[in-house]
Amino acid sequence: MNILLRFIIIAISGYAIWQFSDSFSLAVSTLAKPAEARWFNVLSALDEGVVGPALAIAAVALAVANKRLRLAAIFASTALIFYFIPFVAFFIGIKIYGF
Repeated sequence: MNILLRFIIIAISGYAIWQFSDSFSLAVSTLAKPAEARWFNVLSALDEGVVGPALAIAAVALAVANKRLRLAAIFASTALIFYFIPFVAFFIGIKIYGF
């Protein structure tokens, strides 16, 4: 069970890091000039460019070291949730204001 949990954590974190590699250039360009971007774009870039990958890397490190697997699972799931927050906010905005 322990080894299966470690592989699941590494797989989820790997997916989060792969998502980070897709949006890296957009996050860097937004964070380079935050005064020119809207606040939502800056928060989204912080999610996808800083917090998400940091949590995913921490989860992989904890899973590989076989230490604090519950914390690693929380980090991996939080990193994955951070990538879906902008989509949820977009759909809430559509529901409120229309398209």
